Amino acid sequence: MPAVRVTADWPDQLADIAELIGAPAALTLARAYGGGYLRVPLRLSEDHRLSQLIGHEAAATFCHHYGGERLQLPLAAALNRRMAREELLAEVRARRLSISAAARQLGMTARAIRRIVRQTNEGAARARRLRAEARDAQRAQQIDLEDWLRQQG
Repeated sequence: MPAVRVTADWPDQLADIAELIGAPAALTLARAYGGGYLRVPLRLSEDHRLSQLIGHEAAATFCHHYGGERLQLPLAAALNRRMAREELLAEVRARRLSISAAARQLGMTARAIRRIVRQTNEGAARARRLRAEARDAQRAQQIDLEDWLRQQG
């Protein structure tokens, strides 16, 4: 999952949960339970669904704060769509996805995608991280190859 941070378009309840357990865990809860109700247990085991979803430590913190409550979590559909769009635009900027493929996935034209890439910074930070990860992986392969060549020679 890309780096997730709370922004002004997050629903208030989800932002509060993110402050408690972190933005990635809060978003995971919204994706799993958004639009419905969640009965938060008073006691939590490591094999509980919450522990499996967001990790036991975050789930324990969540249960300690909300235990015994029946929460209606926000759907956060617009937030999920925006994050998916940013991820696809980052893939385009990092040259890991074609403009045409991104346009099809977003239900837009290739012309609109080119305009967004040219006129905004949407997905730029994530694209930089993707390019850095690719460079690091390439360097690691090069080092492995050099080590192998030394062992052979």
